[in-house]
Amino acid sequence: MTTDIFYEYPANMIKLNYFSNLSEDVKIGGGTSVNAMTLFELKKHFSLEVFAPINPPGILHQSIFSKIQKLLQFPRNFYFFSNKRLEQIAQLVQSHHYESADYLFFHGATPWVMLQPKKPYGLHIDACFLSYLETNHDRSNFSSKDVKRIVDLEKSFLQKATHVFFRSEWALNETIKHYNIPSSNFHATMRGGAIEIPKDSEIAFDEIIEPYFIFIAFDFLGKGGPTVVDAFKKIMKPHPNTQLFIVGGKPPEAFLNIPGVFFKGAFDKKNKNELKEYLSLLSNAIALVHPTKKDTSPLVLTEAGYYGVPAITSNIYAIKELVKHDETGFLLNNPDDTLELASYMDTLLKMDTLTYHELKKKVRRFQLENFTWEKTGNKISTLINESIINNSAN
Repeated sequence: MTTDIFYEYPANMIKLNYFSNLSEDVKIGGGTSVNAMTLFELKKHFSLEVFAPINPPGILHQSIFSKIQKLLQFPRNFYFFSNKRLEQIAQLVQSHHYESADYLFFHGATPWVMLQPKKPYGLHIDACFLSYLETNHDRSNFSSKDVKRIVDLEKSFLQKATHVFFRSEWALNETIKHYNIPSSNFHATMRGGAIEIPKDSEIAFDEIIEPYFIFIAFDFLGKGGPTVVDAFKKIMKPHPNTQLFIVGGKPPEAFLNIPGVFFKGAFDKKNKNELKEYLSLLSNAIALVHPTKKDTSPLVLTEAGYYGVPAITSNIYAIKELVKHDETGFLLNNPDDTLELASYMDTLLKMDTLTYHELKKKVRRFQLENFTWEKTGNKISTLINESIINNSAN
């Protein structure tokens, strides 16, 4: 069920229709936070009408058939983006007065590829479909013919867009490489974190008496939780007062029966008290450890960085843009290497107070200069306004 949301704006503001598969009032991390924060920024600049969530379920018989193919180890179709479901999405969008605005703005790309808008439109994406497939799945598990079908549809939709707003340079360059299309309409507008940026006075510079590392993920196994725990065990002997706090999804019990490891649970960021507790845990950590192999541009790295908390994370995807190795944190050449991770944890624990505080300042400055939603919103709005003005002039 979709909800059309209207806002009151001055009559002379450019009108923008916003389409998303996510609800505006959901903000639990990842794509939902990006969706909510993008809307927050766009409302500052445009007369906005929101059509969301537009997200019909997968076609049941296609889902069943795909699961059978998987069990039989046959290359399967990507049923969630079947032509039938993509057509359903297009029909839902078209059931609204969707081209009533000056500009159409889409959260993501792949769900909307069956549309052929006549109005100028832009896409705000984390990565193209092929990058998503390669970073989250084994491509060989899927029918090459079906993958090509989706790629061809998305490729055409990207080419015809007025703007494609990427949340990283990595995603922009990967799309050019995968799709081999002109990129004059491609723009790396980056993104911010999903928390309010703290004031300078809120940054902790007290001497750390009982240091702890923090691991934040709902997918403990998929985001490198076992590697973090194993690395932590290696530094316990030389640093017996150190602790490891786990936030998000609950790990298997075997990982919780280790001295110094504490599961803090998940926090509802819409609850003021829980948000305060979460930010306290995050802001006072000696470092965020995030040896992920699944994330392309984790918001949590920026959120930690707002507080000056350095990260030890993976040297992959857009993460290399978020953390500068040996300057604002450490990048792991192998996210599975517990010795490499432990060595960087050891480096931070041995760092003298003055050096560590200088590191915190550098981390915070880097994030504020490059990754805030205000900067992203200003870039996007400037590009949209320029295109509308130019079209009006012509």
